Amino acid sequence: MINFEVVKKIAKKCIKCTNPSCVKACPLNNPIPEILKSIENDKLDLAKELLFSNTNIPYICSILCDKEKSCYGSCVLNKKNDPAPFYLVEEYLSSFYDKGLFIKKSSNNKSAIIIGSGVAGINASIKLAVEGFTVTLIEKENRIGGVINNTLPSFRFDDSILNKYEKILSKLEVNVLLNNELFKDVSFDELLKYDVCLFAMGTQVSKMSFKDSDFSYDALEILAAYKNNKKLIENKKVIVTGGGNVAMDVARVLLRCNNDVTICYRRDMKNAPSSKHEINLAKEEGVKFNECISPVSLIMDNELLKGIKFEKMDLVDDPASSRKTFVKTGKYEDIECDYLVEAIGQNADYNILKSKLQQMFNEDGWPINGVIKYQNTLFASIGDYNLGASTFARAQNNSNEMIRKVLERI
Repeated sequence: MINFEVVKKIAKKCIKCTNPSCVKACPLNNPIPEILKSIENDKLDLAKELLFSNTNIPYICSILCDKEKSCYGSCVLNKKNDPAPFYLVEEYLSSFYDKGLFIKKSSNNKSAIIIGSGVAGINASIKLAVEGFTVTLIEKENRIGGVINNTLPSFRFDDSILNKYEKILSKLEVNVLLNNELFKDVSFDELLKYDVCLFAMGTQVSKMSFKDSDFSYDALEILAAYKNNKKLIENKKVIVTGGGNVAMDVARVLLRCNNDVTICYRRDMKNAPSSKHEINLAKEEGVKFNECISPVSLIMDNELLKGIKFEKMDLVDDPASSRKTFVKTGKYEDIECDYLVEAIGQNADYNILKSKLQQMFNEDGWPINGVIKYQNTLFASIGDYNLGASTFARAQNNSNEMIRKVLERI
């Protein structure tokens, strides 16, 4: 159990580097040495203030960040095979997060509307409300939280944390409108009534290669069904394509539905984007892995899926990346299965917004990394809607960056 004595031992382990690599590796640049020094000196309130003034998602990050690629994996004490597990300290401190004051400044007579209530949208709502804005938060689902509410399995994360955010938003008098969808329930003209409008709609469009097949599912469709106590595939032989955390999540969900599950990935798992922790959990639970193969076509027989044709890949060094890249070999193999589940990523849907605010996008069709003014309203995209699919920490960091730009121009 994590208690103050445990986190104090961790704090004493930290050597308080003058140029801390853990801070550089943290997408939010949390002041880790200062937090640990405060704990070591029994200044718990100061430690909480240092953390909470820098992040609104400490509990989410402490559980869901890939610690091997961030603070923990970058600690200089790895040289002695004894890194300081700051993520445990963050998890402990996060238990106090919703008890913060969240004092709203006097009204600045400005209003803001935020479309989407994932991490970026929740963060923006809190920060703007604290700054004195009258804030409206729009969410098309029946609860805030984005992927945490919609698709993240309970064995990965306890989404009761959303209850805390609901209370915080209420305390800050944020007007949360659920079951409201942009351009369906909320028109573009309504957005122009606000001083600030932030689009935080995440990534919603599947990158599926075989979306027209009755035997191919998008991973998020499987995860969303499971969150709603539905099992779309049971007692079947299933191949999952992809190497990220979503692939690990959906494979573990499919196991819980009594399926025989194999993850097939075009690189090997050493070069997969998923965390080592999630890969190991999937292996321990019984997920099988087939590496360095990429799907080419579905093998059908009498309108039933019999398997997938894969092309074998070779891995080569990539000077532009820390991961090896893959090259085709011209060699193939067929693997039997009843269903294919694709976990190869999502894109944001910019089509409707481009018809309304073309100036928000660059020549290549991607959102600009800034704020534009249309009539009397400042517009910006934040989080994954701005970045593409990313991590929770990077989504909040982008949200913070855009809010700073908004405040400079308001």
